[in-house]
Amino acid sequence: MNELHIDKTHWKRTKIGDLLYKTEYNDKENASKQYSKFIKMEHLDANSLNIHRCGDSSVEDIPPTFYKIFKKGQILYPTRNPQLRRAALASFDGICGEKTLTLSLIEGCEGYIPFIAHVFHSSAFIEYATNARIGSTNPHIRWRDVADYESPAQGRAEAPCRAALGCRRGGGEGEEGEGKGGGIQILTCLINHIKWV
Repeated sequence: MNELHIDKTHWKRTKIGDLLYKTEYNDKENASKQYSKFIKMEHLDANSLNIHRCGDSSVEDIPPTFYKIFKKGQILYPTRNPQLRRAALASFDGICGEKTLTLSLIEGCEGYIPFIAHVFHSSAFIEYATNARIGSTNPHIRWRDVADYESPAQGRAEAPCRAALGCRRGGGEGEEGEGKGGGIQILTCLINHIKWV
């Protein structure tokens, strides 16, 4: 497998909130009627942005606090138990629990995707998030604290990384395009190959 060894010496410190924004699409009455797929913490794998399984309302009950709608392409970040290193890129529309953040890229920040993926699973962020939790019964980290976290970053990494790794956007054979989840294909390709130093 090819690996990219990235020197971050000259990168600028960037806050998560400068790259992502939180959305709140809550629908207590209709969410479970509109979407059959839902995501619990146990559906997510540690240190992976890929979602390999999910709940299905046709075969199991949806928990009562699950009414937040997420869209394909959003980052899902459960705010409880950050030490479990769970964060994922949604590959479908569905619903999740009220304490899961649903985050979208700010326009023009697509090149920071490798940085964002790295940060959510990094030891430094996990320590920060664990220490920033509030609440005694169900401790969790607030979005404003997540947004305030900063780390060295270099933007516009997507194109050179894709060229170096031979990754293509989805589309017809030999084409570059956005079809068939191209952005997600690029992201998973980058995450599987980048080695951070």
